Amino acid sequence: MKLEQPPGPPATLGEVRWLDARSLLASCKACAHETVLNVEALADSVPLSWFATRFVCRCCNAVGAHILPCWTDEPGPRRRPYSVGMSKPS
Repeated sequence: MKLEQPPGPPATLGEVRWLDARSLLASCKACAHETVLNVEALADSVPLSWFATRFVCRCCNAVGAHILPCWTDEPGPRRRPYSVGMSKPS
């Protein structure tokens, strides 16, 4: 059963920052590899879906990720922090 997108506009970095999260947790849709993304330099208006469609996993090279707020910049046992080669949205 496919889950439907909840009604309303997509979540933005501004809303994530309002929740006191300064980073995002990206989890690869293909292999579940996780990493912490530093998004401090990006505008509050950037939607989280922008990251989900542009994320490229360094483990399996799959495109696409589940994006969640991350309240710690410390990597967990399965997390490997790195900067991803994404350009700033226009």
